[in-house]
Amino acid sequence: MVTSEDIIAEVTHVLRYPRICGRYNLTEDDIAVVVDSLSTDAEVVAGLYEVRRSADPTDDLFLVCALEGRAEYIVSGDRHLLGTGSYHGVLIVTPRQFAAVLDAGDDLVAEARLSSRV
Repeated sequence: MVTSEDIIAEVTHVLRYPRICGRYNLTEDDIAVVVDSLSTDAEVVAGLYEVRRSADPTDDLFLVCALEGRAEYIVSGDRHLLGTGSYHGVLIVTPRQFAAVLDAGDDLVAEARLSSRV
């Protein structure tokens, strides 16, 4: 998993939205656990690249992070990001699609990536 300080800040901001806090009964302690996990369990990249691809500049943070972290996938429910499909070889998929990739195993993942380049 790869993230950046900008993404961690955005996640923190979004988790504090009243509709998100209310829906998931999030407390400040819950948000702190998520932020701590992102900060310690993921590779945190600098976010130095500049990308202007999306209509939503926040979405560009994820493209930058994926490129800097040499990620193969961006897993998102964001319709704007998903509409991109891929960016410089990084596939943008839903959580359900990514779960299917994980269930399929490494051989099928390699095969799918190769066939998508043809």
